[in-house]
Amino acid sequence: MIKPYNPEQTKYFKTPKYTGVTLSLLSLFVLASMLVVWQKTTTSIIHEDEILVLADSFSKEPITHAVNEFILEMNLTVKVSFHSKKELDSILKESLTSDLYLLMEDDLNSTKRSSLFLERIPVAHKTLNQLLEKESGIINSKNTALLACIPFHSKKSSDSLLLARYLAAPSRGQFQFAKSGWTGVDGDTWGKNPRIKIFCGLTTKDRIDQKVRQFESREGVSVDIESFQNTDLEKTIQVLAKSNAKNYMPDLIILEKENFDTKGFPFKKESSTSLIHLETRFELICQRLLSHLKTS
Repeated sequence: MIKPYNPEQTKYFKTPKYTGVTLSLLSLFVLASMLVVWQKTTTSIIHEDEILVLADSFSKEPITHAVNEFILEMNLTVKVSFHSKKELDSILKESLTSDLYLLMEDDLNSTKRSSLFLERIPVAHKTLNQLLEKESGIINSKNTALLACIPFHSKKSSDSLLLARYLAAPSRGQFQFAKSGWTGVDGDTWGKNPRIKIFCGLTTKDRIDQKVRQFESREGVSVDIESFQNTDLEKTIQVLAKSNAKNYMPDLIILEKENFDTKGFPFKKESSTSLIHLETRFELICQRLLSHLKTS
């Protein structure tokens, strides 16, 4: 006689302690926990890499659009906060915590504030109308510049200067300033990794080489130095000026003596011992390099 099957009496089969539903819920819980940990870790990494920008709220419209374009093109993270004049007045009295400050000239109305920043790069101009006398309605109009200011001890100076150059570049940020009714600046040609060339004397190279490498690191650019005997330097420039090899012309010439005759050469005197090529694409970078050599 065949007995009916009773699962409670069998020694070989037991009802699972955890059903499929229970295991699915447990898996979802573990996955959710992992996602929370991943998001916290990712947020921390982004925070470390992002460029912190503090800006005058007067520049909000063009800066917002230009920075968004910069983020898309450069694949960098930028966080911008906009502040009123009153807020900026308090912020600039404290320690500088942002990487780049986009300030109107009147935000830097004291020598002490100006001294907080190593670079102050004009990126646009705007005419401000100020009501001087409420009763008579007298209005004072003044043209003021928006400056990209980088603190002396910025840890992200190269990224900050990259953004500053982007804002000042005719083919990049200047378009957004023009759309918003600002007057543009004659910024350098846009290049993510600019490379400039220096011609100088042999002893000058020994004197400036280390300072130039410091500048490269801070600015995020490449600088090639070619050195010559004094007589060879002038002859080389003469040959290049008369030839079709214009690409071999240096962006910058740094002299050991002041007796270099520039007549007939496509250079302008920046100082008694430095010349900048008239057709260089990176005139402002050259000027900042000369300033660095002078002050460091």
